[in-house]
Amino acid sequence: MKKFHAASFITFVMLVQLLATMVPAVSAAHPDYCAVNGGECDQWDTNDDQTESQSWINAQYDFQMVDTSKVELSMVWAIHEFDRSSLGSWTDSLDFGAGSDANDGIPADYIRNYLNEESGGGGSPTVGDMLLGQAESIIEDMLNTGFG
Repeated sequence: MKKFHAASFITFVMLVQLLATMVPAVSAAHPDYCAVNGGECDQWDTNDDQTESQSWINAQYDFQMVDTSKVELSMVWAIHEFDRSSLGSWTDSLDFGAGSDANDGIPADYIRNYLNEESGGGGSPTVGDMLLGQAESIIEDMLNTGFG
């Protein structure tokens, strides 16, 4: 089993909070894709997506000094959409309807519905595992960039 570092544990806790608070934003006009595992999605409209990126995350970071050598970081993420390519090739076939293209990220309600699905067929990591890995990577990059 992979050794769990403090940053990994914090990332894991953050992801659990994230999944509990995911905000469905843009979504699908094609209910067959979104009905996986009994899920529901909001109507997707390209005009609602005012981002230039595949990822749209509202984040709150709280740094608290524990003592002179330790800082505690708490994070809450509300994912509206996430970069498709980072979650595996299963996202290539998703079509949200008129105005949708490969540059659109995958909406939160899709991610939520596919969390336990394997990302690339038998034996591959689940979508949830891939999301956790990507979130951990983003956080590590952010901390390394900001704090070295």
